[in-house]
Amino acid sequence: MTNQIIVSVNNILKNDYIRVFIMIITGVFAGYTLQPVPAWLNKLFDTSNILKFLVLFLGGCVASYPLTNQSIIMVAICSLVILAIFYGFRTI
Repeated sequence: MTNQIIVSVNNILKNDYIRVFIMIITGVFAGYTLQPVPAWLNKLFDTSNILKFLVLFLGGCVASYPLTNQSIIMVAICSLVILAIFYGFRTI
């Protein structure tokens, strides 16, 4: 049974987009474990979507090393999608 679970998870994680997406989402939630952050840093993240994108993009690039043109595009797309999803959650 455990072997089947491991095989299933590995099959899901074969897809580069899914793997990077999950890694970035995990990183976002891991960031919340550092709360509270200094007020200036909190304000910076509240007001700068570019900073949010850069942090997610760099994290995805590190996870995708060694980088190729395709992996950079994949990380950029995943970062933008994640920002859009969380923006949508904030506006609900």
